[in-house]
Amino acid sequence: MIIRFIIPSQLLLNNLHLLHSLSFFIEFKTGNLSLLIPFARFSRGQMRMKPFHG
Repeated sequence: MIIRFIIPSQLLLNNLHLLHSLSFFIEFKTGNLSLLIPFARFSRGQMRMKPFHG
C-alpha cells in the first residue's frame, strides 16, 4: 500500500502565506483502487483551537 500526501500546486502557489492551514489529501492506493481523503476541516478545526499570532 502506498500512502502519499498531496497538496494541489495551485493551492500551494495561491496560499504560500497560509501553508500551515492548507487543505491536504491522503491518497490510499491498493491495486487499482485509489481513495482520496480530504483533511481540510480537520486542519482548520485544529487551527481554530490555537492562538494565531501574525
